[in-house]
Amino acid sequence: MKKLVLFIHGLGGTADSTWQKFPALIRADIKLTELYDVETFEYDTGAVGSKPSLATCAVMLKTEIESRYLDYSDIALIAHSQGGLVARYYIAERLISGQPLRVSHLLTFATPHQGSGWASLLKHVPFTSQQSEDLNPNSQFLQALGVAWGQANADRRVLTKYVVAANDAIVGQVSAMGSWNPDYEVVGGVGHIAVVKPGTPDDTSFLIAKKFLLEDGMRPGGMDADYRVPLLRFNYVNSVESTRFIYSARVLPFIGRDADINILADFLGGPEQPFRWMVMHGSGGVGKSRLALELCLAVRNEWYAGFLPQDGQEPDWGRWQPLLPTLIVIDYAARDTERTGRLLRALAGRGAADGTLRLAAPVSSNAKVIRK
Repeated sequence: MKKLVLFIHGLGGTADSTWQKFPALIRADIKLTELYDVETFEYDTGAVGSKPSLATCAVMLKTEIESRYLDYSDIALIAHSQGGLVARYYIAERLISGQPLRVSHLLTFATPHQGSGWASLLKHVPFTSQQSEDLNPNSQFLQALGVAWGQANADRRVLTKYVVAANDAIVGQVSAMGSWNPDYEVVGGVGHIAVVKPGTPDDTSFLIAKKFLLEDGMRPGGMDADYRVPLLRFNYVNSVESTRFIYSARVLPFIGRDADINILADFLGGPEQPFRWMVMHGSGGVGKSRLALELCLAVRNEWYAGFLPQDGQEPDWGRWQPLLPTLIVIDYAARDTERTGRLLRALAGRGAADGTLRLAAPVSSNAKVIRK
C-alpha cells in the first residue's frame, strides 16, 4: 500500500498558490509516485481578521488525517512557513497524549520555529489575527509548542528536516533552521515564497524533498517502543471457591460450544495477521466469559493469552511493541468504557509491522461483532 505526502500551506496562502507545481513534480517522479499518493491540506488563514488560532488549525489537521486519510498507515508532512508550526503542534499533541501517530516524516520550508520579527510588527496593526499573534517570538503558542516538542522527544520519533531560504526577508535563518535539530538545508537564490515553488525536477527544493521522502523514516508514532509485557490472567479460583456459578472454576463441562469456538478461532486467524478486535455480546449468564477463557486455554501454545486485570501492569499502549502474538480479553468492558476506549484508540491505528495482537472483549451490551 502507498504512503501519503500531505502538503500544508502557510499564512495567507492556499494549496494552489503556495505549492503550484510541487505536488505535480512528486506525482511525475517515477520513484516517488510508486511510493506516495499526494494530497493538500487547506485551512482558513490571514494576518488580520477573525482567523482560527494555530492550535485550532492543528486540530483541523488532525480531523482531516483521522477522517479523510484513514487508509494510510504512513504519512509524510511537507509544510511551508506557519504550516510547519501547525504540523509540529499536531505531532507533539499526539505524542504527548499517547495517541496513535501515523506521521513518519516532517519537512518544513521557511518555518518560523522561533517566531518572526515581522509578526512582532503586526501587533501594532488593528484587528491582527490570532495567527499573527501566535507567530510572535514571545507568544504563548510558541512557548507551549517548544515545551511539548521537547517533552515528546519528537525529533527522535519523527524524521525531521528543516529547509532555510537564503534570501528570506520574513523568517530569519536561525528561526527557520530550529535550534534543537542539526538536520537543515539552505537553498540559495530564493526567498520566503519562491523556496516552495520548484519549476523543474532539477530545482534544489524538489531535490531536497525527493531525497528526504526516499529516506527510511522512523516507525510512525516513534522509535521508543515499550516492550513491557501486559499482565494477563486466567482468573482461576481454588477448589474451595469452586461453584457452578463461577465460570473460571470450570465446574460445569464445556460442551455444545464448538461452533462458537470455531468462529472465534477463524476470527483470530494466524499469529501473522494484523491487529483486530471483537465485541461479544449477549444476556447475562450465557457464558461469554467462560467462552473467552476456553479460547485462551485453547490457543495458549501459540499465543500469549489471558484476561487483562484492572490492577495489573500495563504498557504504554501507544508505544507498545508485542514480542509474542498476543490475545487480550477485557471482561465486562462496558464497566470501564474510558479504559477500553483508550486501549482501542492506541492500538487500532497501528499497522501490521508494529506487531500482532488480537482483542476479544466480552461485554453485556447490544453490540455487534466488529472485525478490524
